[in-house]
Amino acid sequence: MVLSTFRRQNFFCSKELFKLMSVPIQVSPPTNDLTLSKDQTLAEVVKVTIPKSGIVPKVDVYFLSDTTGSMGPAIASVQRGMVDIVNQTQALGSDVQFGVGNYKDFPAPEPSRHPFVFEHQCNLTANIADVKAAVDTWKTTPGLDVPEAQFYALDRVAEPPGGNIGWRADAQRIIVWIGDAGGHDPICKAISSLDYNHKGVGKGVLVSPLLHRVGRKAPPYINKC
Repeated sequence: MVLSTFRRQNFFCSKELFKLMSVPIQVSPPTNDLTLSKDQTLAEVVKVTIPKSGIVPKVDVYFLSDTTGSMGPAIASVQRGMVDIVNQTQALGSDVQFGVGNYKDFPAPEPSRHPFVFEHQCNLTANIADVKAAVDTWKTTPGLDVPEAQFYALDRVAEPPGGNIGWRADAQRIIVWIGDAGGHDPICKAISSLDYNHKGVGKGVLVSPLLHRVGRKAPPYINKC
């Protein structure tokens, strides 16, 4: 079941990147109307032709992960597969660069729980070794309550090109957000000193969430913020 899920995700990612490339894909036969009787089976060959494009699209991908306590198994899975993920994405024919960061929760710093709220680790780069080294440092620490600080982290990452993250102005910008819990929303201004205003909206940033676990309702801050 896990393998089939990843195959569907890889197909989706590849399809979306080809859309960005604006490559005219030809499928033969283009349609096929079939009428089968009960228990009848049919095998056919469908030929897909993807012409080589003279334009190399630019894509910036930022991996952003929750690194609080319950994320251990998901983080280990990403760490094991990171080189394959990056290599397969670059093999699609795009000019792809990757960045890395992780987040925990408020209040911070609390050395035993939240040494930081958001940590930007690796500027966008095509150097796979740098990307893997940053992801390999992801280490979980205990959370204070169920919801985490992803909205603050997303706000920090969704900055205009030319800033600390290193987004390129002429690239499609994607945040791959990895988490397993709801977020504190609205963000408490008293703690974060942030007016959260959905900076990613209208900035050309696509957020692609990969949820490790769903169905957990986020309670309010334990300090009633």
